[in-house]
Amino acid sequence: MQQLDAGEIDIAFCTPPHAPHLTLVEILQEELVAIVPLDHPLAANDECHLADLAEEPFVAYARAFIAFVKHMCAVNG
Repeated sequence: MQQLDAGEIDIAFCTPPHAPHLTLVEILQEELVAIVPLDHPLAANDECHLADLAEEPFVAYARAFIAFVKHMCAVNG
């Protein structure tokens, strides 16, 4: 975001940030899945809601993604 703001780059690919001064164009949607151990309380469910995951620890490919998912969990309950 800093590079966009500074005019160093013209485009970035990212998860949606809270940046009202930028124009966001969705180019891809991915399904978000939760993977839990067989003995986890959510393992018996066919689906879960973000609110169900709000207090769960996360493993993800990037810290920014973890922050985004935790934010979405908080916003959704």
